[in-house]
Amino acid sequence: MVNDNKIELPRWGRELMTWEIPSYDQHERGLRWYIIFGVITGGLLLLSLATPNLVFNEPNYLFAVMIVLVIFIFITNVFREPEMLEFTIASEGVIIGDRLYDYDELKHFCILHKPHEKLSALYFEFKNGLRPRLTVPMLGANPIQAREFLARYMTEDLERTDEPNTDFIARIFKI
Repeated sequence: MVNDNKIELPRWGRELMTWEIPSYDQHERGLRWYIIFGVITGGLLLLSLATPNLVFNEPNYLFAVMIVLVIFIFITNVFREPEMLEFTIASEGVIIGDRLYDYDELKHFCILHKPHEKLSALYFEFKNGLRPRLTVPMLGANPIQAREFLARYMTEDLERTDEPNTDFIARIFKI
């Protein structure tokens, strides 16, 4: 006789806390922002065609192609909604979508919660210095509860009091 009532253990340990996050930040941009973006990219495109390449002494077509690719990627992302991913703090690591980041890979975490600045994010630094920092928006999740769960498995960076400069610049310039 086969037992069909098997209890399936979670794939990556016990789930402690879960919420949904967008796959990328989508900023609200006004007409002025698009005009400035168009002027800058148009100027760079003209500059690439007007200035000679240092090696071949002809227009820098490679730079022009790169600018056109950036414009194309940007336009496709403007008209596309970000995919919502499930973020989970689990007993084996943190999970984004189907990807597990084991606690052994992570150096420390930091939670910044500043409602007056509209900033609520969870940051993970990797032990491998070549890997970029992992930024997770809190989006209504309880930062105190998240801190309690994460403190069981890894250390908290208490020295960080502001968001990283790259995130600040991306938020200010809406990129």
